Amino acid sequence: MGFDMAMSEISLVLFTTIAPSGAVAVALMALFSLGARADAEAQARIDQCAWVPLAITLVGLVSSATHLGNPANALYILLGVGSSPLSNEVSAAVVFLGLAGVRWMLSFARRPLRALKAVLSCLTVAAAAVFVTTVAFAYDAATVPTWSTPYVPASLWLNALCGGPALMLATMQWARPECATGGVRAAALVASAVGLCGSVVMYVLQNGVLQQAENALVSGVQLVPHYPAMIVAFAVLAAAGLAIVARACFVRRGAASSASGVRTALIVDAVGCALVFVGIFVARFAFYMMHMTV
Repeated sequence: MGFDMAMSEISLVLFTTIAPSGAVAVALMALFSLGARADAEAQARIDQCAWVPLAITLVGLVSSATHLGNPANALYILLGVGSSPLSNEVSAAVVFLGLAGVRWMLSFARRPLRALKAVLSCLTVAAAAVFVTTVAFAYDAATVPTWSTPYVPASLWLNALCGGPALMLATMQWARPECATGGVRAAALVASAVGLCGSVVMYVLQNGVLQQAENALVSGVQLVPHYPAMIVAFAVLAAAGLAIVARACFVRRGAASSASGVRTALIVDAVGCALVFVGIFVARFAFYMMHMTV
């Protein structure tokens, strides 16, 4: 039953896998823009390439729209803002994508409006945080004891912290690899590693809840019989992906300066990010498998 449940919600599995990480990547690139000392041309190139995490976030949001059954139902979402977790989640996503999209379009202006760009960057970061938080708490229902735990929102945030910096590094490698200094790369990789380790801790604690949860029909262990193995798979895949991204980020300067070196590093970064997302997907699939009402 757990597997059938997760398969029926596969679009939401994809949404919660990539959209939060994409939002964090956009926010980190906006923060980099605020504090960077790169020349105007390089900074504009980085800002323009923010379409990559933006597109990933949008793909996740569009995939989740299949959960509405009828696309026309999307018109009713705004009516539930403040009372419906789904309405809060989608509304926050729309606001975030709108702000990030305007900021992205501003990067193509011939005369950069620094003050407006700074304001939009701050608003984008705030909107990304609100969006990820609304996604994290959208599943906190008292009638679903396996989901109504503090570990569920914490794990989603930590998943986003694991995937977001890795995606940001891959995007910057494509945009202007020389702008991502050693300090920026190290900080992003440390953040991803913290997100990975924190996620594993949350999933282990969630396993304790799963072991004790049961209703008149089924137990948590029966719903997700291979939960420990799925968490190990998440940890191994995400760790391997981050190791690949780290290797690509710290290649020899001479090799990275050539066109072929940059292209190779980009491909390696993409493979590393894909492994991280596959790992997160496995963990999110396990989460939907454990759906159990009172």
